[in-house]
Amino acid sequence: MTLRAIPNISEGRDAAKIAYIAGDSNQLLDIHSDPDHNRSVLTYDGIDALSGMIERAVATLDIRTHERVHPRFGVVDVLPFVGNEAQTAADDTTWAIAQTVGVPVYRYGKERTLPELRRWLRTSTYDQHPTAGVICVGVRDPLVAFNVNLDATLDEAKRIAKQIRDGDIRALAFELPSRGLTQVSMNLVNPNVVGADEALARIAALTEKIVGSEIVGLLPD
Repeated sequence: MTLRAIPNISEGRDAAKIAYIAGDSNQLLDIHSDPDHNRSVLTYDGIDALSGMIERAVATLDIRTHERVHPRFGVVDVLPFVGNEAQTAADDTTWAIAQTVGVPVYRYGKERTLPELRRWLRTSTYDQHPTAGVICVGVRDPLVAFNVNLDATLDEAKRIAKQIRDGDIRALAFELPSRGLTQVSMNLVNPNVVGADEALARIAALTEKIVGSEIVGLLPD
């Protein structure tokens, strides 16, 4: 894998809008959308299609009217790069965003993780675009985004997320109103150590209320 770009956009309900923003580039590998999160995860093989995608997202979406269960700070909320050329791609894309759409970019990586950046954004005054918010551009290692759905209360889901959260698992709990369920949403940041099977087993040891699970986006090789 030379390079993957995996932007998360703040639209997960309108299929036509999502397809328009994602574009028809042959670099587009996958789209994963969720109506309750109101969010789509796009996966690109390279960066050539990103400028157009960002321009379309900024022109089409408005963060001020966005409703969701997933925390977000922009219409192109996060833009991680993975692979051998990730750092160069993040630098080049940050410069391109400033030259084209003018949305403020905040960076994350090994020195400041995405959860740390989100905590800073929640508690700080920062520059933002009036309708597009900010874009969090980062460099990270491959991970697995894995969700487990529960027929349980939100308090139960939060308790489980807290119990399994550690250095290998980042976990949050959400309601899924359209499905009448709750969800433990995870990033498995060391998937060779703790993969989806182990994460599922840890949750199953804490509850019998699992009703389904899903991989979000693509898996590392």
